Amino acid sequence: MKVVYPGSFDPPTAGHFDIIKRVSSLFDDVTVLVADNKDKTAELSAEARAKLIRKDMPSVKVELFGGLLADYCSSNGVEAIVKGIRGFADYDYEYTQSIINKKLCGVETIFIPASAEYMHLSSTAVKAVEKAGGDVSKLL
Repeated sequence: MKVVYPGSFDPPTAGHFDIIKRVSSLFDDVTVLVADNKDKTAELSAEARAKLIRKDMPSVKVELFGGLLADYCSSNGVEAIVKGIRGFADYDYEYTQSIINKKLCGVETIFIPASAEYMHLSSTAVKAVEKAGGDVSKLL
């Protein structure tokens, strides 16, 4: 089954890498899609984020994409979208997105719960700790 794991990954975290590893053990054809959204201000360029993922996950395909995820899925024969879920807030947002993607391209979304040790971890938290001069390693 051909699946994609899309996200901004700004920056990629241990939680993201955990989901990638787990998804790769379940599916033969996994592509990590790094969003290149010109409307958002990212800390790292999409190319830099993709490079970090490729460095830590050399066996996984990593691609940049902009535009609608549904269009990418339709154009590339994607059979499922994978989303990591840390809690109810993530689920609420991602469930709505899954309905939209299903209506636009007919692709189902598979939710993978975060491992307990990473449920608190987000790119936003990492950036906030870094900006404040804190020790990001304490988040892990």
